[in-house]
Amino acid sequence: MAALDVDGVLNPDGDGINERVRALRMSAYERHQYDGPGPDGEPVSGYVLVNPDHGMWLRGLLAARVDVVWATSWGEVANSFLGPLLNLPRLPVVGVGPYSGLVWGRSAKRGPVGTYVAGRPLLWLDDQLGGKDLAWAEQRTAAGVPTLLIRIDPAFGLTPDDQACAEEWLARLPAWGVA
Repeated sequence: MAALDVDGVLNPDGDGINERVRALRMSAYERHQYDGPGPDGEPVSGYVLVNPDHGMWLRGLLAARVDVVWATSWGEVANSFLGPLLNLPRLPVVGVGPYSGLVWGRSAKRGPVGTYVAGRPLLWLDDQLGGKDLAWAEQRTAAGVPTLLIRIDPAFGLTPDDQACAEEWLARLPAWGVA
């Protein structure tokens, strides 16, 4: 299973993003206006940066039978707003609540994500992962439940190197006896 955050991962920090990613040979981000409910239900208005290459990569994961879920404070808005922009089907949503920062070295999302994934292998892509989350991933892997957390740099968003790391890890799952 791949758990996917939005802000910082698919929607990077905006100022100068296309200049930064050009060096990584990434396609340019497209700017889209969003007017609707925020994570707390209150109206928000602003722009969202979306890279169409991310949609292609995520569709490739889905075609390879990887369960992809939203693990973001965006909740269902990820499906209604980002899904069409990335040409994605409706994805399951892990209810992580309206806030998703770090608390004492641990992602506020870890409880909901851990409960949702239960004993399944986990690839988690997020920009806010703490040291305790990495230790948790190591403990899960040592217990026979392969787990990889990839901390995404929010200044770049999801990069080809992040994608390659995820793909290499996913390719090793059969060697761990996981189909």
